[in-house]
Amino acid sequence: MKRKLFESLNNLACSFRKNQVYKPDSKSSKANIGCGVTITEGWLNVDATPHAMIAKWPKFILKQLYKISNVSADDWHLTFDEYYGIMRNNVFIHHRIENGMPFPDNSLDFVYTSHMVEHLYKEDTKMFLKEVFRTLKPNGIIRISIPDLEYAFKQYQLGNTEECLRLFFVPTHFNQLFQHHYLYDFNLLKKFLNDAGFEKVTRCEYQKGNVPDAEKLDVHPNESLYVEAQKT
Repeated sequence: MKRKLFESLNNLACSFRKNQVYKPDSKSSKANIGCGVTITEGWLNVDATPHAMIAKWPKFILKQLYKISNVSADDWHLTFDEYYGIMRNNVFIHHRIENGMPFPDNSLDFVYTSHMVEHLYKEDTKMFLKEVFRTLKPNGIIRISIPDLEYAFKQYQLGNTEECLRLFFVPTHFNQLFQHHYLYDFNLLKKFLNDAGFEKVTRCEYQKGNVPDAEKLDVHPNESLYVEAQKT
């Protein structure tokens, strides 16, 4: 019941905020898109989940969301005090990226996104990359971490069927935000980036590249494809 209530409020809030524009200042021209609760100091954190919606709400409401969400398990393993500190001490922008990037033209130096793009339909991904190109300053860089389609097929060939399927599907009780809609290998993602206007596209290693804080933001070492693209 509580989960459904949060989801309903979340969808309503996202619809009201679909046209919002946030103007970064010179100290915060780095945006982490689809951040969840993987946060690094100094970044603007854009997310469509209830966490971003209620980040500055009263503590007892945050405690209710903490209890019914997966932040205490899976990828994050956060205590409530850790979760509360993240919510209170960072900048969150509650926004569905299918509605475009909530930033002005040429306003960002860096964009980071980890395991978010696979949750978009193909046409929404094309739009998102064009929006990133629009909002990056000249010489700005996007870094994308995404489940690697090539890795998934290798796992299937090795007989690791469950590991392969994990990258394509998620448990059915998860809401729409968590469903996977498309996967990429390097060549396909490079094509999408080229089509969006990026000419310089590079495959990177885990926690290595030209985007700051990659050693903190990259948290999926095994199954991920890491790509950076620069606006020239």
